[in-house]
Amino acid sequence: GAANQFSDVSQEEFRAKYLNLDVEQIRAMKESGAFRELHPETTKDLPESFDWREKGVVTPVKSQGDCGSCWSFATAATMESQYLLKTNKTLIMSEQQLIDCDKRNKGCRGGVMNKAYEYLMNNGMMSAEDYPYEENDEETQCRYQEDKAVMKVKSWGLSGTQDEEEIKALLIEKGPLSGAVNAFPLMFYAGGIFDPWFDFLCPSTINHAITIVGYGTD
Repeated sequence: GAANQFSDVSQEEFRAKYLNLDVEQIRAMKESGAFRELHPETTKDLPESFDWREKGVVTPVKSQGDCGSCWSFATAATMESQYLLKTNKTLIMSEQQLIDCDKRNKGCRGGVMNKAYEYLMNNGMMSAEDYPYEENDEETQCRYQEDKAVMKVKSWGLSGTQDEEEIKALLIEKGPLSGAVNAFPLMFYAGGIFDPWFDFLCPSTINHAITIVGYGTD
């Protein structure tokens, strides 16, 4: 490990503040069949590397601060990329709307992207300009205004695969994806390609939401 912004945070604090993906909800929804199963059309002839950033459809990286809202950031980032793909315009979406208004998730105490997408099938999503991020859910309340909504989810699906070829194919086919990882080793991340020596934990300990924008080899 090396010095980073988490160096003065205990492991317990790091887990409590940032590792709040509600994996049990994801498993329960997968078992219930309450989503459209996603499969790529083909996994053949994939390029050796691919990066949506190079195609201009990835918005800048943000910070969730001291709020366990990774699920809302992963959702908003994919919505921003879909907006770019469809309109060729950049618009930053509101994580705070999801935190305040998506009552099936738990605000700064965690949540899952699939329930956020379900919420956005029934409600539009406002921009961050109209509904800015406040890094908290204790002093906020839902201020969603339908007439200020800028986009809505028509359909979504869950892959649930750990097969890298399928993930690559889905990424190219659909655009940037919401994903889930074991992010505890990120507490010690300093830069470069992330390859922790204890990555054997990754499949069994999923606790953080991310956005997958590309792949490659070193």
